[in-house]
Amino acid sequence: MRAIMKKIFFLGLSLSLFAAQANADDFYLSLSGVVGKNRDKITNSKKSGRISITSEGGELGVGTYLTPDFRGELSLGYLVGKKNYTDKEYGIVEHLKLKHESYSILLNSYYDFNNHTMAVPYIMAGLGYVNNKINAKYSEYIFANTLIDQDKNSGSKKSFAWQLGAGIDMKAANDIKIGLGYRFRDTGSSSFKLKENAITVKREPYHLLLANVKMDF
Repeated sequence: MRAIMKKIFFLGLSLSLFAAQANADDFYLSLSGVVGKNRDKITNSKKSGRISITSEGGELGVGTYLTPDFRGELSLGYLVGKKNYTDKEYGIVEHLKLKHESYSILLNSYYDFNNHTMAVPYIMAGLGYVNNKINAKYSEYIFANTLIDQDKNSGSKKSFAWQLGAGIDMKAANDIKIGLGYRFRDTGSSSFKLKENAITVKREPYHLLLANVKMDF
């Protein structure tokens, strides 16, 4: 964990040095709405499978134009997703209720394909730090309504995160742009156990869609 924090510190320091050379009107503020999907791998003593979870959230970013084509940005993000999963077999009904939360701080670099039009496509990459939280509740029933077993667990795990993405920004006014983007985000391996370690829930990477407003100042 100390190594991760050192990497983030030096990346932040590099961004600060670049930003110090920028003019006052070379900065921007970005606000994004985010929706996406990831999958959880559920493993028990009998079998394993994957379930898809939809998450929603937002991001706040502050960036600077390092050159006409390159941007650097620091972003803070939050995602939350919920899922109820039911499995039936031989009269036994297993019910799993999940809630995911992800808090992130990422340093992102962008390359803008400036083409002298109102629509500017870009590619990007980012890395940083994430705190993944999960709440899980397991219930087991016989004949659909008789509870025979129950367990719950919650926890958090901090880890390194990285992302790759692409998108397009469109000029809406002199200092305002609106945009759409895609991110593939890996927030590290987060696994939690239930029912005396007989059930494992493991989170997999996110596929995210963003709609954003960016204001230059």
